[in-house]
Amino acid sequence: MAPARIDTPEATPVAPTKLPSSQTQTTQYGDFRDEFFRNGYAVIKGALTPARAKEYQSRALDWLESFGLGFDRHDQSTWKKENLPQSWKGGMYLHFSAAHEKYVWDVRCEPGVIAPFAKLWETDELVVSFDTVNITLPQSIVGEYDSKPWPHVDQAPERSGLQCVQGIVNLSEAGPADGGLVVLKGSAPLFDDFFAANPVTGPTPWRTAKHKDFHPFAEADLAWYRARGCELVKVCAAPGDLIIWDSRQVHWAQFGDSDVVRSIVYATYTPAAWMSDDDRRKKTELFEHYETTTHWPHTNLYTHGKATVTVDGEERVDPLERDEPLTKPGADPLNLPQWHKWVMTFVLGMFSVLGVLLTSGMGPFTTTMDAYYNHNPRTNDLMTYPTLFMGIGNLIAMPLAMAVGRRPIFLASALVLTVGSIWCAASKSLGSHIAGRDILSLAAGQSEALCPLIIQVSPPSTGPSGQSLRDSTQEIHFVHERSSRLAWFSAIQSIGSAALTIATSYLVIALGWRWWYGIFAIASGVVFLVALCFVPESRYDRPTDAFEGRVHIHHEGQELNVVRATTKHPVALDYTRYQARTLRHSMTIYHGPANWRAAARCWKHMAQCILFPGVLWVVLMNSISLGIYVIGVTEYAQLLAAPPYSYPDTSLGLVQGGQIVVSMLMVPILGYGGDRLHRWIARRRGGVVAPEMRLLPILLPVAVVLISTIIYGRAGSHPTDWSSWAIVITFNGIYFGYIGIILNGFTYTLDSYGERAAPILVLICAIRGFISFGISFGITEFIAQKGFQGSFEICAIIMGVISALGLPVFIFGPKIRSLTMKYAVDGKEVEI
Repeated sequence: MAPARIDTPEATPVAPTKLPSSQTQTTQYGDFRDEFFRNGYAVIKGALTPARAKEYQSRALDWLESFGLGFDRHDQSTWKKENLPQSWKGGMYLHFSAAHEKYVWDVRCEPGVIAPFAKLWETDELVVSFDTVNITLPQSIVGEYDSKPWPHVDQAPERSGLQCVQGIVNLSEAGPADGGLVVLKGSAPLFDDFFAANPVTGPTPWRTAKHKDFHPFAEADLAWYRARGCELVKVCAAPGDLIIWDSRQVHWAQFGDSDVVRSIVYATYTPAAWMSDDDRRKKTELFEHYETTTHWPHTNLYTHGKATVTVDGEERVDPLERDEPLTKPGADPLNLPQWHKWVMTFVLGMFSVLGVLLTSGMGPFTTTMDAYYNHNPRTNDLMTYPTLFMGIGNLIAMPLAMAVGRRPIFLASALVLTVGSIWCAASKSLGSHIAGRDILSLAAGQSEALCPLIIQVSPPSTGPSGQSLRDSTQEIHFVHERSSRLAWFSAIQSIGSAALTIATSYLVIALGWRWWYGIFAIASGVVFLVALCFVPESRYDRPTDAFEGRVHIHHEGQELNVVRATTKHPVALDYTRYQARTLRHSMTIYHGPANWRAAARCWKHMAQCILFPGVLWVVLMNSISLGIYVIGVTEYAQLLAAPPYSYPDTSLGLVQGGQIVVSMLMVPILGYGGDRLHRWIARRRGGVVAPEMRLLPILLPVAVVLISTIIYGRAGSHPTDWSSWAIVITFNGIYFGYIGIILNGFTYTLDSYGERAAPILVLICAIRGFISFGISFGITEFIAQKGFQGSFEICAIIMGVISALGLPVFIFGPKIRSLTMKYAVDGKEVEI
C-alpha cells in the first residue's frame, strides 16, 4: 500500500484536482492554460526576447568558465567532462551556490517568466523555487553521458490534485535533435488513477527526505499510460520560451544529437499563501546560506548540501565548492547611497593624491637629495624611473583587476604604497631608495586607470544602427553623473597634490626628507583602512536593457509593460525580489574565483584597441599634452629661480598652487559643463547622443595648451621681455589643458567602446607613462639644441597637428565604430 498521505496546502488548488481518463478538459481560457490542462504541459512563446535569452546564456557560460578548469566556450577542444565542475545527469549543477547566481535571479524575476504562473494561479503573490540550472554540453563533442532516461513524476503519490507546476526558462535552442524535456503527453490527469491501480508497495529507496516528491517509473508503468492514449513527446522550444508542466506529468530529459549547449534555468512558482510559517523560516535560512533546493517552492524544502569528492577513501568537500555565488543579486554598486559614492570618490581621490605626490612630488627638494647622495648622477633616477614603473604597474594591475576584481587590487595597491613609503624612509643606500620608489610607483599607477575605472560607468557597446551588442564594464556612477564625478576625482587629485607639493618644501626643512616619506606612509595607511571599510567591490554584471533605462513592470499576471526610467521619473528599488546589499558582502575582499582568461583577454584587447583610430588619437593627445607638461614642470623652477625673476626656493612650490585654481575651474567647466552639454544635446536628439559629442568640450583645453605652450617658450627664451606671471600662468594653463584632455578622452573612448574600458584606460595611462619616461631623459639636450622658444614651438606644432586629426575622428566616428566594433565586443553573442 502507499505510505500515509503528506499534508497538502490549506488553500484549495485553483485547477481541477482530478481528471479521470474518461474526461477531457473543457475549460476554455483562450490562452496557454487550455493546452496546459489538456496535455499536462505548455510552451509559452517569447517569455524572453531571443537576444535577452542569449545574453543570459552568455552569463551562464561565464559562470561555467569561472571555475578555471580549462573550459572555453569558444574552443570546442576544451569541451571535456574533466574541464567542468561536478554535475548531476550531465549538466544539472546542484551545488556551488548556482541557484543564487545573479543571472539566475534575474531570469526568475523576469516579468515574462512570472506572468504565466501568476495567471495560472490567479495571484501574483508567489514564491519561487531555489531550483538549479542546467548547462549540458553536447554528447556529439564530449561523448555519451552514463545517464539513462529516468521517467518519473515530481509529485508524491500522497499529494492529490494539481499542486505544483514546474518551469524551464529556455536559453538555447531545443529542437527535435537537441537536448531537452520529454513528456508523456496527457499523463498528468491520470496520476491518481495510476496510483490507485498501482499502489506503492515494497522498498522505496528513492524516498529520502529531499526526494519524497519523486517517483520513478519502469517500462511496464509507461505501457500502462500508453494504453490510455498517452504519447511520448519531445518538447521543442526556442531561446526565450518558457516551458511549464504539471509535476504529475511523466517526464525526463533527453540528451541531444546536435552540437547545441543546452542552457536552461529551472523556475517554479506557487502561491505564497500555501507556505507555512515554519517553511517560510526554513526557506529564509536556506536563502541566506545560498542553498539549492528542490523544485517545490513552498514545501519539501531540503538543501542538496555541499559538493563532495572522495580522497583516499575519505569523503571531503569539493575544493571548487562555493559558500556564496560568484555574482550575487542585490549588490549593484550603482544603487549605493550618494553619501557612500562620495566617500568612495574621496578615498580614491586621496589615494591618487598620495600616489602622484610620492612619485612626482620630490621637485621642491631634489637639490637636497642631490647633496645627500654626494651629487651621484643616479640621483636623477629617483625622479625619472617612477613614471616608467607607473606605466608598468598599469599593465600588470589592470588585467589582474579584470580577473580577480577591483577591490583586492585597489587594497593591495594602497598597502604596497604604504610599505613602499616606509621602505624609502628607512633606506640605507641610493640603490635601496630607488628600488623603494620603483615599488611604490607600481602601486601609484593605479591612480591613473583603476581609480577612474571604478568611478566611471560605461554604456553598452552599440552597433552602427544603435542596437546594443553586449554588456559592458560598469562601476558606481550612472551615465548622467560620470563627467562631474570624474571631474571631482581629478579635482581632488589636482588640489591635493598641489597643496601637498607646496607643503613639501616646508616639511623637508622642518623634519627631513625621511619623515616626508613617513608622514605620507601614515596617510597611505589611513587610506587603506578607510578603503577596507568603504570601497566595496564595484565589478557587477547587469542586462543590456539597464543601460537603455528600460524597466519591466507587471501586476496580477497581466501582460508585460516596459517603461523607461529616467532621472526625472525614477523607479523604486525592488527589495522584494532582490536582496539588499549586506555588510558581509561589502566587507568581503575577494569575491572569487579568479577568471584568468579575463586578464589574458585584457592584454589581447589592448593590442587590438591601440589600432582603433579614435583610441589611437586619444592616446596621442594624452601623450603629447603630458610631454609638454613634463617639460614645463621640469624647467619652471630653473627659469623662475634664475635672474631676472630670482624666486626663492620656498616660493617655487607655490607656483603649483595654481593647480588648485585650475581644478576649481575644471569641475564646473569640463565636469558639470560637459554633462549639461550632453543632456542638452540629448534633449534635442530624442535622448540619443553619439559618443563623438563628448569631444566638443575638448576644444577648450586644446586651445589653452596651444596658446600656453607658445607663450611659455617665448618667455623662457626672452625672460627680460616677459613677466614671471607668463611662466606661472602658462605652466598652469598647460596643466589645465592636460587634465582636460585626459577627462574628455576618457569619457569619449569609454562611451565609444564601453566593453573595452579597462584596456583603453591602461593603454592611455601606460603609454603616456612610457613617453614621459623617455622625455625625462632627453629634455636637457632637446632644449640646449633648440632653445626654449624653438622647443616649445615644435611641441605646439605637433600638438596642433595631432589635435587636427580629431576632426576626421569626430566626423567619421560612427563609421569607424561600425567597422571596429566587431573587435570591441567579446563575441559572446554568437550562437552556441
